[in-house]
Amino acid sequence: MKITYLGTAASEGWPAEFCECAICRAAMKRGGRDLRLRSCALIDDDLLIDVSPDIYAARVKLDVSLAHVRAVLITHSHADHFAIQQLGWAMPNFAPVPKHGPLLIAGSEGTYETYRQLYAAWGSRFTEGMMNFEVLKPFQPADILGARVTLLPAEHGAKGASVYLIERDGKRVAYMHDTGVVLPEVWDYFKALDRPLDLVSLDAVCGPNRAGEHSGHMSFEQDAEIRMEMLRTGVANEQTQFISNHICIHSCKKDGKFYFHEDMEIFCKPLGLTPSYDGMAVTL
Repeated sequence: MKITYLGTAASEGWPAEFCECAICRAAMKRGGRDLRLRSCALIDDDLLIDVSPDIYAARVKLDVSLAHVRAVLITHSHADHFAIQQLGWAMPNFAPVPKHGPLLIAGSEGTYETYRQLYAAWGSRFTEGMMNFEVLKPFQPADILGARVTLLPAEHGAKGASVYLIERDGKRVAYMHDTGVVLPEVWDYFKALDRPLDLVSLDAVCGPNRAGEHSGHMSFEQDAEIRMEMLRTGVANEQTQFISNHICIHSCKKDGKFYFHEDMEIFCKPLGLTPSYDGMAVTL
């Protein structure tokens, strides 16, 4: 099982689209891992998590093929994760090979409501049978492309916002963006698992600055607290990889210091965390 980060920024990107502040200018000048597209990820080569408005840029920048994507998991309906119109280019008249049948989109009931509104607006361009939506129920595993996918509720300001437990080839990944602290019922679910997680990908919008209560986001420090609780309760072990992802450029300033990727690595290492970057691929 392999997870590839196609984008690792928060909603405004790195640098932000319409910003010329000091940290955005510095990121542009630095380039490399300090240029971040908006967040989405790819499991192996066929299962996409979220549809970023930057997904075309990711395909070109990272030289990643999306031709084999057959299913998409949606965490929530905010525009930086649910640029669902981008999937129009996966239809047969724009991508004639290979042919895998209808594209499956899966997510919560709340996300489906937004999808239905968009589907109606698209009209005949998206004809019946080319794209299907499967509503996933919280805590009820579903078989998607041979993966066991469980939708779990998130603390975030979107109806039906969710995180995912994805199990494939004997490996387990918890993908947790956008969300604040882990909800009690999700903790209970994790603690009931029969073995530890292999990888936990955590929201770090606030970077080195602690997120406010009920903000729907987290920081490096709060990611570390979740890691320690997972280790304490057996949800994770010392082999579990913890990735901090979905990082906001304007939150990466503390005590007059800008935090770029190399600074995040230094900050996160003693916390047992690895900061993500565009194109980062982890094979389990």
